[in-house]
Order: sequence, then structure tokens, then C-alpha cells
Amino acid sequence: MKSQTKLSISDDNDDDDADEDVKGRNQNILKSGMLCLICEDKATGLQMINLSLIGICASCVNCFRYCLKSQAL
Repeated sequence: MKSQTKLSISDDNDDDDADEDVKGRNQNILKSGMLCLICEDKATGLQMINLSLIGICASCVNCFRYCLKSQAL
């Protein structure tokens, strides 16, 4: 006999909980002392590159943002 699984429609609160869970995991990774992949300073954020999370510092983020903006002009 086949068992039937009922699917429930999730509300917006589940999405908020999932977002907070991801933020919490990201904070735990950063608290572990992850280094910036570019300059080896302390990472202050995570970036998704090719489906991999890498640590990156604020200085490198701003540098790349500035370079991309200047290329667009």
C-alpha cells in the first residue's frame, strides 16, 4: 500500500525563519576567524562565487565595486 504525503503551503513566516537561519550560519562562519580570500585580512562578509561561499573583507568589496563602476563609465 502506498503512503500519501500531504504538502502544506508555507506562509511568509517560514521564509523569514529561513533567512534568519542563513544569517546566523553566516555569522558563525565569520566568527570562526575566516580570512579574506584576496588580501588575507579578517573577512567581514561572505560572497557567493560559483556556488561557493568565500570570505571577503570590506576593503576588497569596496575596491571591486569601485573598479566595476569605473569600467561602466
